[in-house]
Amino acid sequence: MGWYVLLIAALLMVVLPGCRWLFSRLVMGSRITSLCKEKGHPLHKKKGWLFGCRYGKRADFAVETENDVFAVKLWGVPQRLATLLLHPEGKYSLRRVFSMLLQVKIPLDSSLVSFPAYDFQAFPTDERKPIHAVLLIHPAPLSIRLRDREGKERDLCCGEGYQGMTIMNLNDLKATL
Repeated sequence: MGWYVLLIAALLMVVLPGCRWLFSRLVMGSRITSLCKEKGHPLHKKKGWLFGCRYGKRADFAVETENDVFAVKLWGVPQRLATLLLHPEGKYSLRRVFSMLLQVKIPLDSSLVSFPAYDFQAFPTDERKPIHAVLLIHPAPLSIRLRDREGKERDLCCGEGYQGMTIMNLNDLKATL
């Protein structure tokens, strides 16, 4: 009996974040598509653009406005209660907090991973328009923090730059377009 409970708990720990990721990406895709149709902006997208992840090298889609091109790389954190830590040397880690006995909270940071060199020039657009590299964090984590070289952390506001990219969430992107 104990093995069944353990198996179900482990399955839920994997399935629920995956379902959250998939559902939020489907909603995001319909919102971006309808916004581009509403405003008359061309939407350039690669095959399977909704399923773009942090490991792919190319931007997943681009939105061309009257004056600018926003090349967007999708980057999501399936665990809602995780914190995304951005490090100054172009690396990131995830912090998950485990609670025990309602009083003890144990933060666990993953190992550092380097950001791949993303290609934001992957879509055919008007060459006279400037291209803005956007890292769209969706689904978003609990918070995004920037760690400096001394180890101090601060909250990163969406719209701030990091490693030549602008960090945004879906609402920021919609407001920009």
